[in-house]
Order: sequence, then structure tokens, then C-alpha cells
Amino acid sequence: VHTLVLGDINRAFLMHPVKTVDNPVVHHIATSDNQGCADPFVWKDPDDIVGAPYKMICTGGDISLYSSGLIGRKDSFTYDGVMLGNPKPDWASNSNRWAPENIPLGNGKNLAIFSSPQLNGVHRLGAVMSVEGVGDRKWTTYSASTFALGIPNNDGGDIDAHFFKENGKIYVLWKTDDNVVGMPYTRLWINEVSISLEDADFLQLIGEPVMILDSTALWWIDSWVSGGSLIEGPQLIKKDAYYYLFFAAGKYCQPSYAQGVARSMSIFGPYSKLGVPILSTGTVG
Repeated sequence: VHTLVLGDINRAFLMHPVKTVDNPVVHHIATSDNQGCADPFVWKDPDDIVGAPYKMICTGGDISLYSSGLIGRKDSFTYDGVMLGNPKPDWASNSNRWAPENIPLGNGKNLAIFSSPQLNGVHRLGAVMSVEGVGDRKWTTYSASTFALGIPNNDGGDIDAHFFKENGKIYVLWKTDDNVVGMPYTRLWINEVSISLEDADFLQLIGEPVMILDSTALWWIDSWVSGGSLIEGPQLIKKDAYYYLFFAAGKYCQPSYAQGVARSMSIFGPYSKLGVPILSTGTVG
């Protein structure tokens, strides 16, 4: 019997079937410039009713912006420029910006959130506003500072923010980047927020952050920390009675990278983890 262990060169195959040489799986590149899109986020722009309403933004630099009229297996997103305008505040001055998300507020207003390295190299979350719709360098009004999320001993930073809306309430989920400081596991958090365009930071926390998931007890997850486990990139949906919390896991751009899910009947948990990945690098090649 073959024993499946972290680092085994056969682990991707044993987790999921992989493509073959003679009949390979071919994946359509969804960006017109063939550049790819790390940490993609797609939304439907309610203000674009005649053009290409599906918008996509990506990790890095001034945050590439794409659009498409349709979303399908053979549809492509056209490059429209970049999201971020100038001047940028000190907290957003480093171009190594990660995992942006945008929430449309109507009447041309859009609020985006992303993480950016601070002077000590640690990523923190901040926001930027567009009041002129979706377009090249339209996001120009930045939050006064990064968000004070109130998590003690959080030296690793905060990344991978995600907006979730339900019954008129807005929540933000994110990852504390615990692996950066050598922690053997990483954590996902949630906090209800309110949005005020008159406030210098745009987002106000309601209540305290709640840790809703950690990376422990999942055999298929590894980490950049030896012997550890890592989850990131939370995405939350509601289906019938359950909240489904999707997350990326393992080392990005490595055979171990995979997608997992947990579910709960309460938005604040506890969440039950599915014991196997639902998608892995081996699945898609």
C-alpha cells in the first residue's frame, strides 16, 4: 500500500486524477493579453447595462482591470487598464499589492479592498474608492490608513479580504498571514462592517473579529513552514441553510496547492471541514 505523505511526488495523482500526455486537458486562458490573473476577483457591474458588465481585477502593481460581456468556458476578458490612480498614500505605496476585491455601491461608486506591504514588509488591508464608475485609474480616493482589525499578537499581517453581503449586512473575511512569522497553522476571520463614504477609512467594524477557521486537522494541507498547514483566500456563499466557506490551501504555484471547503449553519461558525480537497493542482495540471 502506498503511503501518502506531504512532499511525496505522487501525492497530486493520489489526491485527484491528472492530465495525460496523449490526451491533455487544455484550459482556456481567460485574459485577452494572455498574461493570466493571479487572485482573480470577478463581479457584475450594475452600472454597465449595455457594454461588458463582468469585471475582473488581479493581484499586483496598480491592479489590472479586465471586462467581458459573458462568462463561459470560451469567453475572454479584455484588458481595460488598471484600477489604481495616483497619488497613492504611504500605506499603499509599495507595488506588491495582493488579492483585491471590489463591492459596487451603485451610481458609479465602487469600494475596493486590498493588502499592501508596510515599511516593515508586513501586508495590511486598506481601501480605495471610485466615484466615477469602473475604468482605467478610476479608484483614486484611498482610506486614510490601513484597518485596525484588533487582533492581538498579529505580527504576520492581514491579506485576502473578501466581502460578503446578506440581509442588508456586510461582512469582511480575511486571513491573518500567520505563516510569515513561522506559525504552524493559519487562521481565517470575519467581522461585520458598515460602509460610510464620509469616513476617512470607509469601513467601520461592528463588534469584534471572530476566528471562523484554522488550517489544522486536514491531512492534505502543507505550508511554507516545515510541518505546518496553510489556508488562505476565503470565499463565502450561502446555499439553503448552510454557509459554505471555500479556501485555498498549501503552497501556491506548487503541486500541493488545493481548494477546500467547510460549512456551518451560522455565519460565525463553528464550521465543519470537508476532509478532502474539492480541487487540486493535479486536477487541472
